[in-house]
Amino acid sequence: ARLIAGAWTADMGEIRLDGATLDQWDPDELGRNLGYLPQSVELFPGTVAENIARFDPTASDSDIVAAATQAQVHEMILGLPEGYSTRVGPSGSGGFVLSGGQVQRIGLARALFGGPKLVILDEPNANLDIHGDDALVVDERLWTSKIFQLRRKAWEMRRYEWLAMLQKKDYEAYIATASFLSPSRIPRRELPNVQD
Repeated sequence: ARLIAGAWTADMGEIRLDGATLDQWDPDELGRNLGYLPQSVELFPGTVAENIARFDPTASDSDIVAAATQAQVHEMILGLPEGYSTRVGPSGSGGFVLSGGQVQRIGLARALFGGPKLVILDEPNANLDIHGDDALVVDERLWTSKIFQLRRKAWEMRRYEWLAMLQKKDYEAYIATASFLSPSRIPRRELPNVQD
């Protein structure tokens, strides 16, 4: 995920977005077109609104609320002592202390802010509680961005159309999820008990 987001450089090969390598993109333009939710989210010293808006001073309140609503974290934010104006940050920064799941959900709103073309989610439910995970499942289907997700558990992949499988960091296959999750491929005990 960090490689695709441009945080790491490739040892070989290249990452291209819209036909251009990452180093050919203007950094500000690339930042507006990529949303990234790492496994371990960190909020920066500032308000919840500033963190969602990526500290863009031109961000409108309506765009910030739209991202929070899309991440289904708007109601939780309204319940904070000062709502979107609540000061947060890393532990020990003097800001309001949030749970890991709350930080993850605000991080998701930050990744969705501005409607980026590509949203990269690195095990997005790593720190989510059941409500946050449910919000992630429901809302992904409404997003206008393309989504690239890293997941480790087969049952989490059931709702996606296609999978790119990696084995020991090497590309193995690009297959339809339904065939990957077929009973002949995964033992019955590993299949989720899902009612359609």
